[in-house]
Amino acid sequence: MMKHEKAMQLLADYAVGRLKGRAKIALEQHISECPICERELKALQQTEKLLREVGLVRPSNPKLMLTRIRSATAQSPRVQSKAWQWRTIWGYLWKPAIGFALLALVAAATLSLWRQPSDRPELSVSYEQYHRLVSWSNPLGNWFEAGLSMPNTQP
Repeated sequence: MMKHEKAMQLLADYAVGRLKGRAKIALEQHISECPICERELKALQQTEKLLREVGLVRPSNPKLMLTRIRSATAQSPRVQSKAWQWRTIWGYLWKPAIGFALLALVAAATLSLWRQPSDRPELSVSYEQYHRLVSWSNPLGNWFEAGLSMPNTQP
């Protein structure tokens, strides 16, 4: 049984009819069992057919040509999009961002619950007067008992 990597290297020679003997038989057996190599062989055969129709000359050594193409593409600089860069940056920053948001939420909750008594608004009347006002059904009806002066209702 031929290894997949070796089969991929021999596909170009097989597609143009340069492979002979046991290597050809082993590759044919591998192609019958491997859908990836079968698809690659069909693509190579279609490419060769199109090149023949256009009238381009077949390369003298397809294996060498394939090797050169692979090395050229491996050496070419890869261009990364801005979206990919932002995804990478966010991949590193999402944990600290969530941590900071949770810390701010806990701090806000703690500060809102931890208020000093001096933070409460002061009453303009004494506690006793306030208590009398809220305990009556009509607290403003009897200003005198509440210890307040009567509002000036005269014009």
